[in-house]
Amino acid sequence: MAVRVLITDDHPVVREGLEFMLGMNADIELVGTASDGEEALRYIPSLKPDLVLMDMRLPGPDGAEVTTVIKERHPEVKVLILTAEADGEALRRALAAGADGFMLKSARPPELASAILEVAAGQSVVAPALTTALFAAARGGNAPASPLSDREREVLQLLANGKTNKEIAAGLFVSEATVKTHVENILRKLGVTDRTEAVAEAFRRGLVA
Repeated sequence: MAVRVLITDDHPVVREGLEFMLGMNADIELVGTASDGEEALRYIPSLKPDLVLMDMRLPGPDGAEVTTVIKERHPEVKVLILTAEADGEALRRALAAGADGFMLKSARPPELASAILEVAAGQSVVAPALTTALFAAARGGNAPASPLSDREREVLQLLANGKTNKEIAAGLFVSEATVKTHVENILRKLGVTDRTEAVAEAFRRGLVA
């Protein structure tokens, strides 16, 4: 079955070029295009893409911010970030938000198609030219890079405050199913088996106050 892809880029020429490029691959089905993140978020429920191919720099919310919302509302949708430059801090934010891969806009068509298929299959893909920027950004802070996204750390803090999934969902204006997904991701990333261990590990690592 072909991978269903939604292109999100604010430049018409880039969108058209990607449409033409991806349209030549029988393993990829282009289901639509969006000119910004808000438009992409409106389209996802009806177009049901497997993967969003998204420009890092967008008008309004950038690629990292849009990725955060996609992962909250549609955790099953993969996000492959496209960028024209190795902006380490922007890439770090996108990684923390849950982006599944990073490719340069200068990538050759076969490289981009291969990255889409790999990310759709559950693998993480980072263009070699971007790896150094990501590591440099991760080392740039005074504290070790957290394995958790900003939203997961927010959920973890609420867990540490004794909140239930229902209370967390109400406070963050998301569904209980979304909270459950965040909690499962937190347990997996921290290498623990239950909420109590997660909170204890979070305090040990200084991830919560």
